[in-house]
Amino acid sequence: MQSIIIVDDMNEHIQYIKNIIQDMSYSFRIQTFHNIQAFQSQIQQFDDDAIIIMDILLGQNDGIELAKQLNQLQRHFQIIFVSSYLEKATLVYDTKHCYFVYKPEATQRLPMAILKAMQNIQNEKRVLVIDLKDGTTCILLKDILYIERIQRYSYIHTPYEVIKTSLKIKDLLQQLTLPFIRTHNSYIINAQYVKELKRIHVILQNQQSIPISRAYQEHLKQQFHLFLMQQL
Repeated sequence: MQSIIIVDDMNEHIQYIKNIIQDMSYSFRIQTFHNIQAFQSQIQQFDDDAIIIMDILLGQNDGIELAKQLNQLQRHFQIIFVSSYLEKATLVYDTKHCYFVYKPEATQRLPMAILKAMQNIQNEKRVLVIDLKDGTTCILLKDILYIERIQRYSYIHTPYEVIKTSLKIKDLLQQLTLPFIRTHNSYIINAQYVKELKRIHVILQNQQSIPISRAYQEHLKQQFHLFLMQQL
């Protein structure tokens, strides 16, 4: 059963969110926390793919900073921010998150956000199938940082290993959709790992610099904008 965790310092808001979730045609295991300290004490017990719905303002604490800490855990939490203040919406871009919901619109927007989170969880289980000389390997799409082509081979970079394949970039692209974007004849990036987008190169979260060719500048800009819109 999918786990949903609600973090909000106001009891009436927690109940409001719970009621919306319980009206959905799905069964969820729901946990609630009224403060960050109680939440942090239980993090190790949460499912790796838990959906975490949190307010941006949590009393004296900051939901954005909490989300940054969760991002560093290398787990697969789906974070949905909720707030009564639209001016806080831009702050969420400092974190890896799934959705921002304006509380007055939560009845309509929160179910959409939860469905998006559930889709993300399914997508994280998708794989890229690569035939090697000694067999076949399956690489989780969520683990791919970028792909580069050097001479006759393509190299698929993950945080754990680099997989060498004779498949060309165009052949790999047939198995990939957003968040994968081509930046160059020889490069594909995973937009989920982009830290900074510059005119002639992309900086990934691991500080790797990926070139952007002139031919792909507009394509990258459009696709990255589409990727960002999908995160809202």
